[in-house]
Amino acid sequence: MSLDAAIRGFKDILASAGSTEPDFANIAASGDRPNDVVSPKDVYDVSEMNIPSNGYEWAELVVREMSNVVDVADAKNRVFRILELFERCSAQCSSPAETRKMCEEHKILKHMLGGLLKQNIILKRAFRIQHNRLNDYDRQMSQERSQLKQITDKYEEQIKALESKNYILSFHLAQAKQHDDRVSGNGNPDIFF
Repeated sequence: MSLDAAIRGFKDILASAGSTEPDFANIAASGDRPNDVVSPKDVYDVSEMNIPSNGYEWAELVVREMSNVVDVADAKNRVFRILELFERCSAQCSSPAETRKMCEEHKILKHMLGGLLKQNIILKRAFRIQHNRLNDYDRQMSQERSQLKQITDKYEEQIKALESKNYILSFHLAQAKQHDDRVSGNGNPDIFF
């Protein structure tokens, strides 16, 4: 019996409304080969298995079960067991109460996500405004620094010019005093007359 036949058999079981649990022995016995008959000890209890909660866990379950396969009949049993578990899990998740609960949780999460997105937009806008203000402040401080440097350089030049003028004036004043002292009589009057 091929995997396609097993899947078809499982679909037939799902389509039949008479029983909720598949009869693995009859399905496997209807295979193409006579050695595909399933013994009762090979039929596993699905309740023993842990129900996977996401796709990765489902893939791990399938790989684990298929890696332990002994023969084709065992593979069929394991596939049917996994499919039954999947059906049961799907039925549990699709009850009206569960669906309503999931919808409510989805709405709450969507509302929370909307609030977080609004806060994120506000924070981004505030960050952008603060960043622009900081850039403007840095630009303004840079301009003021350059203006103050220019003013300081200008005053330093003026101070140097005034110091040199002061030195020249002091020198001329000293010369004028010496000349005035000679003329005013502090010197020998006989020499000048």
